[in-house]
Amino acid sequence: MPLQQGETFFQGWDFFTSPDPTHGLVDYIDEASGRRDGILEINSAGNAIMRVETTPTVPGNRKSIRITTQATFNGGLVIMDAVHMPHGCGTWPAFWTNVKWDATGIAVYFFPRDSIPADITANTPLPETWGAAQARWPAASCDPFRFFSDHHAIFDTTLCGDWAGGVWNAAGIPGQEQSCAQRTGFATCDAFIRARGSAFQEAYWEVRYVQIYEER
Repeated sequence: MPLQQGETFFQGWDFFTSPDPTHGLVDYIDEASGRRDGILEINSAGNAIMRVETTPTVPGNRKSIRITTQATFNGGLVIMDAVHMPHGCGTWPAFWTNVKWDATGIAVYFFPRDSIPADITANTPLPETWGAAQARWPAASCDPFRFFSDHHAIFDTTLCGDWAGGVWNAAGIPGQEQSCAQRTGFATCDAFIRARGSAFQEAYWEVRYVQIYEER
């Protein structure tokens, strides 16, 4: 898939505007609406910004962005360079299919900005030189090409929903040593989402590029 970067980043993506399949309190909006409402842009650094609506209070859902690549791929390496990822109580961001996927299985790698392998920067990625993956599902007992096909890459940020809403009262999980109910003083995720728009100032993606390499 061509490099998605700079002013043309949003070309080649479809904007999902149906109800959230994970039951989050978001209304996914189209590109024109996102730009008009200030939650979608290319910033001065040439990076793609996808935000969540921060109106102080809302009676229902907050506006958000979900995009899907128009192109599909079967196997390969997906690299996403993010300057900032959404975070905060009630926030559930996702970038799907961020896995090396080939005949050996599926693997996920993460590199801090100061240790990105030079081969990635040079657009000649060599995963076999990257060391241990953060997560790996080997193909020894499961052929990826039997169960995974015609994939899209997807960005989205939802609020509450099946996962973030479900762990609202949970404590002791990574990144949430104290429960969000304790941290915010709100008994439910839904009530917090609707009443505290300022809490979502950090609920945004800033993405330098997405590159998908397919095996030949």
